[in-house]
Amino acid sequence: MMTLRSLQFLILLAIFCWGSPLPSFGESSNQISTGKGKPSLQAIADQRYYDIPIKLNKRVQQMLRYYTERKHSILNRGLARSGRYMDMFRRELRAWGLPQDLVFVVAVESNFNERSVSVKQAVGLWQFMSTTAQQYQLRVDPWIDQRRDPLKATRAAAQHFKYLYGIFGDWELVLAAYNAGEGRVQRAMERAKQRKKPTDFWSLSLPRETRSYVPAIMATAIIYKNLDYFGITGVKLDPPMEQSQFQVPVDFSFQEVAQRAGMPLEELLTYNTAYLREMPPIDQKHYTIYLPQKYQPALWQSLRQYGEPSSHWLQHYNSMLQDTPENLQTLERHGDLKYVRVQRGENLSTISRKYNTTITRLLRWNRIPKNQLLQVGQRLKMYVVNRKVLEDVREKNQNLEERIRGTQFVIRVPKGATLSELAERYHTDIKELMTINRLRSPMDLQAGQSLKIYARPKTIQVPKGATLSNLAQRYDVSVKELMAWNNLAAPNALQANQALIIAPPPEPTSQQLVKEKQVRIRVPKGATLSELAERYNVTVSKLMEWNNLKSSDSLLAGQQLTVFREITQNNKSTHRIIQVRMGDTLWDIAREHRTSVEQLLVLNDLEGNEPLRLNQKLKVPVRPDI
Repeated sequence: MMTLRSLQFLILLAIFCWGSPLPSFGESSNQISTGKGKPSLQAIADQRYYDIPIKLNKRVQQMLRYYTERKHSILNRGLARSGRYMDMFRRELRAWGLPQDLVFVVAVESNFNERSVSVKQAVGLWQFMSTTAQQYQLRVDPWIDQRRDPLKATRAAAQHFKYLYGIFGDWELVLAAYNAGEGRVQRAMERAKQRKKPTDFWSLSLPRETRSYVPAIMATAIIYKNLDYFGITGVKLDPPMEQSQFQVPVDFSFQEVAQRAGMPLEELLTYNTAYLREMPPIDQKHYTIYLPQKYQPALWQSLRQYGEPSSHWLQHYNSMLQDTPENLQTLERHGDLKYVRVQRGENLSTISRKYNTTITRLLRWNRIPKNQLLQVGQRLKMYVVNRKVLEDVREKNQNLEERIRGTQFVIRVPKGATLSELAERYHTDIKELMTINRLRSPMDLQAGQSLKIYARPKTIQVPKGATLSNLAQRYDVSVKELMAWNNLAAPNALQANQALIIAPPPEPTSQQLVKEKQVRIRVPKGATLSELAERYNVTVSKLMEWNNLKSSDSLLAGQQLTVFREITQNNKSTHRIIQVRMGDTLWDIAREHRTSVEQLLVLNDLEGNEPLRLNQKLKVPVRPDI
């Protein structure tokens, strides 16, 4: 039973809480009261200065509490870094006609950290996977990862947002698709439609991460735009990146550029995090850097007066070039010959470090046995990198990704295969497979269906302690292939965190390869879509899709239709030449030679309505069992 003293205490507590200025994140009401003269949290969320949907429901309030209470220090670090990018990102989003508050996606994805790498190997401010990055022409290779380039990555993100909005037309669903992929969101919407349930974001059955992702963006937008309300003060924002792009000849190191511009090297590297080796890419004549405007006049003037790089920098390429036979021959043919004397206490290891070369080269150039000791005063020969070497290496080693460029082909979908499995196998993604194959949903995939694939190389980060043998086994390739793709001189030349290229798997077997050709046919009098579909071995829905038909009854005699014809290529099956006899039709020839009309049309580059001529020569496939 409540005593009088307990009752008095509860009354005093109620009075205290009523006058408290701290916001409440209770779940029972959205109209949250704060202190006298201070707007409610609901009023803050209802402000018109948001250009993305903002809702103050239970899930958003939970994220508000999460950020302001549990992740307060992380929030402050991201807020400080946002000063560098916020103006740039808003400007780019505005230029693309997109909501500027999409910038808060970066706050949730990477906390404005351009070096951020997720568990799934998503990289950069906008957290792109390598396949998605390449789809939007972002370069990802051992030299450069443009996912870490703030400007280029933002433009790629803008393109991706426009693509997603074209699919969904709803920004909440767009944000969900950015996190989970449009295929997963589309499948969730289809399931909801089948169950006659709402298809808005808040009603869909999505992964837990995605269900929290959209509320997190809304909560972040509320916090960033109302810092005083949440008591966030004293955070010093980083200065904006008022940088401009500046092209520099590849012969110049970052160190020399910084020196000529009169800026600290660390600051230059901070502005150019996309360069993985902290060195210019050797596969091109010029490279682009971001340089604050205040340093540009000094650099420009220095390059005009002294257009040649220092010889010291050229030597640095010695340590970068792999000891392949081709590179060694190039050095010996075009490099500057130099002689040095062995000093007291020096050995091959110390000399190689001192002159930015390798022990392998010193042994080769001086014909020294591995176990032979050096003599004080002994003269050693070495070759130093110069402009000619750089040009030669650029020509031979253009770009590792170019040398193992992805291949395009068509496969027959194996029984039981999924889009996810095929995307992983061929180093692509579900979205791209759906786009190039005009699939509305991953569930549209059927066994035996022809599927266009663009297989690309993949770049991985070498785990600590991994060996080439381990990686070769893991990715089902050989050690020799890994060495060739990555220009490695020896199996033990692997280093932790090194970027390593894995080439896409080879094209499928000849039985799976499909040749496809687009042709125009005329609709015969009285023909139906069903009859034409059976004749050309396609589905009615495909015919309607290819020709933008809204109804299967909308056919007219003489109307032209587009048909995609396919033929399986078999290495064991060649073709032979026959002559058309009196009265022969394609149907007769197809039956006689145990093939199809479609294969005959493709092999002979014929139109569907093209008549046969007497003694006309035709190619027919030769089957092993004929």
